[in-house]
Amino acid sequence: MDNQLEILREDLTSFDGIVWKNAISKLAQIGSEEAKDILLKTLNDERPDVRSFTKKALEKIQLKDSESDFLIKLRTKIISADGKEVNAADFERILEGTPNYKKRILMIQETAKIKDKKVLPVLVKNLEKEKHPFVVATLVKAIGAYSDERLIPLLQQYLKHKDNRVRANTIEGLEAIGSQKVVPAVLKCLDDTDNRVKANAIKCLNHFGASEVKNALETMINSGNEESLNSAIFALRVISGLFAVEKLKGILESNYSTRVRFRAKNAMLELVIDGNENAINMVNTDKIFLEELYLENLVGLKDKSFFRGREITWVGEVLYVVPEDELFLLKDSISHERFALLCPGTLIETEIVEVEGEIVDFIDNSLPVIKARKVAKLV
Repeated sequence: MDNQLEILREDLTSFDGIVWKNAISKLAQIGSEEAKDILLKTLNDERPDVRSFTKKALEKIQLKDSESDFLIKLRTKIISADGKEVNAADFERILEGTPNYKKRILMIQETAKIKDKKVLPVLVKNLEKEKHPFVVATLVKAIGAYSDERLIPLLQQYLKHKDNRVRANTIEGLEAIGSQKVVPAVLKCLDDTDNRVKANAIKCLNHFGASEVKNALETMINSGNEESLNSAIFALRVISGLFAVEKLKGILESNYSTRVRFRAKNAMLELVIDGNENAINMVNTDKIFLEELYLENLVGLKDKSFFRGREITWVGEVLYVVPEDELFLLKDSISHERFALLCPGTLIETEIVEVEGEIVDFIDNSLPVIKARKVAKLV
């Protein structure tokens, strides 16, 4: 058994709910036979809440394994050995004979990867009679991926669908077609009641260079409404460019809520990591912002490549932010070796002396900050 599994098994004995819950979640995520064996033995734990949480985790593994087995059998039945063709007749027969909507979604997504044109008529036929909104949302996106202008009138109908997910995915499908002909219909979606639909409309219109995008974003930002602001931030992240960076900076310097500014900071860092020159120039000229980005490491962002090789120096002790998905592995103290094992990629080069391991603070009540003695540059 590898070291990580040993540590997880040890954490299952903890009486700290955060520790054992996250250990169970991580074991379920790993999903190996050894991990499942540990979870099965945990079903005999004397604590009822531990047994209940473990049971749910095992059910998730079982569902995941079931879906995996289903896809393996599906590929054998309808996809050629070289993975380039789909038996459209068998695909249609199995799709129509599958009552479980989740499995229908898996089938559509699997065949969409191949883009065999023989499948397109089957997808169109099923779109016209499919009732489940999640499947409809999957179909409109898959059909658009075939980049056929003749499909525009068909997909445009779904911009008026009652389900928000369907409308949002329809815009993505229309954008994938790659034709300016979709612009007039998508323009109308800027007035949609759902923010994800509006954000996808902005992203699509920006792809085709529509001038209405900037006005729409200005309106969303100036509204002061948090949902509209979040959608605007999403759209700014996608369209990038100098306009987007300036607007994100404006949100960061505003009096909007902490949550909104946090999302804007996330978007800015993602642009930096993507190599967006406008974002990099803005961050590099703002030392405080640069240090804040490194210090917080922004919850949910695991890629620290932007900071690698950069000199980040503080007087006194240094703070490391541990990735959210590693939280379950932390206890009241942690050795240098344990830190290196559990948090690869977050350690510092050889100039580091020792990680003291004390949890000195928490960000958003969940992300622990670890104190170290010396820092040079991220590996």
